[in-house]
Amino acid sequence: MSGTSRDTDPEPQAPPSADQSLVDDSYKWKAFAAIGISFVTMVASASMVFVALGQIADDFGVTLRAVSWVVIAQGLTISAFMMPMGRLADIVGRRRIHLIGLVIFGGGAVFTAMAPTFGLLIMARVITAIGNSMGQSVGTAMVISVFPTSERGKAIGSQTTAVAIGGASGPIIAGLVLQFLPWQALFWMLTIPIGIAFVAGYFILDESRVSQRRTGERPPFDWVGAVVSAVTITITVILINNPFGVAVVSPLILGGAATAVSLFALFIWWELRTDAPMLELRMFKNLIFTL
Repeated sequence: MSGTSRDTDPEPQAPPSADQSLVDDSYKWKAFAAIGISFVTMVASASMVFVALGQIADDFGVTLRAVSWVVIAQGLTISAFMMPMGRLADIVGRRRIHLIGLVIFGGGAVFTAMAPTFGLLIMARVITAIGNSMGQSVGTAMVISVFPTSERGKAIGSQTTAVAIGGASGPIIAGLVLQFLPWQALFWMLTIPIGIAFVAGYFILDESRVSQRRTGERPPFDWVGAVVSAVTITITVILINNPFGVAVVSPLILGGAATAVSLFALFIWWELRTDAPMLELRMFKNLIFTL
């Protein structure tokens, strides 16, 4: 009897793999939609500004060289904050940084639309760019996290498509809107998709699925590395763009280049010695990772 029972009992099934248990087909696409909306909006906001520069210059009575700072300030801020925000997300959670970034971005868009002076407009663009850097620093990582390892290429391809859509649609939307409305309307419009992205992200994104942070784990933030990297990147971007029209072979440019190189060397020295580096440079010893 017992032998018959053993023969007829079903064989125990293997437990589901980590990918199968953590990732289901419906969730990954819902999460991607929530993240993708924010990516399309943020990238579109950067590209549509170029079309509005002429109106902005006329509205505030500034030169085209001066109005270029609307774009430069945004690029500088995103470049300087991207890496520190990515590291901060590893500490406090990607979902939290993503949602806070959306709030800051939306607030910056409203501030930009209401800015009464050109100086406040530049400040508003900096605020918007901080939110943009928070969203972009974690967006791709979150998308990759919700897709199984076997579909990592699909995840990256989907995110790249969202970025391309944002970059291509921004100037088209701006050109159509500016035929009928003032440039401020562009930034009021941004609050709609960003608001949708926030609500979707708040209810859909699960920290345990989009973040690699372990519960209770909170390493210290590398403030020295963050400041040094931000200053280094800022100086480098200014030197490359040369918005002041200074001669390339001049004390200002040469001094700035020497400062940037010195700060970069300081950043490498610090990151190799601190216990909780913002950027783990030792990973680049792995040739496959470096390539």
